[in-house]
Amino acid sequence: PLTPVFEPYQTERTLAQAELNMVDQIKEYINNNPDGSLLVVGHTDISGSRELNMSLSRERAEFMKSILVQKGIDSGKITASFKGPDEPAHDNSTFEGRAKNRRADVIIK
Repeated sequence: PLTPVFEPYQTERTLAQAELNMVDQIKEYINNNPDGSLLVVGHTDISGSRELNMSLSRERAEFMKSILVQKGIDSGKITASFKGPDEPAHDNSTFEGRAKNRRADVIIK
């Protein structure tokens, strides 16, 4: 899956080559499947206020959506959502877990 992670308070970053390759694969799939769509969900760790985390997660989702659109995916096929700290994928009590929770998931629907 395509799940870029972010530094604390970061909402944009350069994608690694492996991530760009995944974007290309997603683009090929979506462009060859007329009913295909994407859901981009922004997440944060538990650090900071809820208001800040909701804003950060929204900006991370919008950033990833913009990358997908720049790479040639129709924006009408992409829905952006944000969860803030509400759906951690890893343990927020550790540095490593918090780092992995600062992410944007790209989900093929």
